[in-house]
Amino acid sequence: FVDALGAGVSGLEPGQRVVLAPGVTAGDDEWTARGDDQLSPTYGILGETRDGTCTDFVVLPARNAIPLADAIDFPTAAAFPLVSLTAWNMVVRRARLEPGETVLVHAAGSGVSTMAIQIARLAGAARVLATTSSEEKAQRARDLGADEVVDYTDPDWSRSVKRLTNGRGVDVVIDHVGAATFAGSLKTLVRGGRYVT
Repeated sequence: FVDALGAGVSGLEPGQRVVLAPGVTAGDDEWTARGDDQLSPTYGILGETRDGTCTDFVVLPARNAIPLADAIDFPTAAAFPLVSLTAWNMVVRRARLEPGETVLVHAAGSGVSTMAIQIARLAGAARVLATTSSEEKAQRARDLGADEVVDYTDPDWSRSVKRLTNGRGVDVVIDHVGAATFAGSLKTLVRGGRYVT
């Protein structure tokens, strides 16, 4: 909740429900101006480079307080700033997913990946493929919008992805796993495809 406002702050009210965006910048440089806050030399993350997250009150720039609809509870809202923004940046800003493209999302049981599946679907992906390690996680990925799910514990998972795309491959790979999936991910991409990590 907003407790109090500093001088000149508008757009928020005391008592208003908000969720906090964890990335804090001075807000006055070229990176912040173009929406790339995480590239700013002044960027810091609450609880990591800036104190204040294990306290009852914290003083932040107003731009870090995102109004929260009454229908959204605080535990649900807590996932938005980090998980949702990470997935959004990967799918929309960095991969620049276009309607009609096919996307592969790794580690579909994770928070970032479950959001990436949904964002890819909402962004108009023709097909969303995912990797995971269990049928329970695979079903959850399907429920969230994945068309097909591949078991990444299978050493030939990249061949399965190619088979599911009739040998074409995917336009975009969303991979926050890293080294374990890198080589296989490259094998799944079409020529000119985009690999985002």
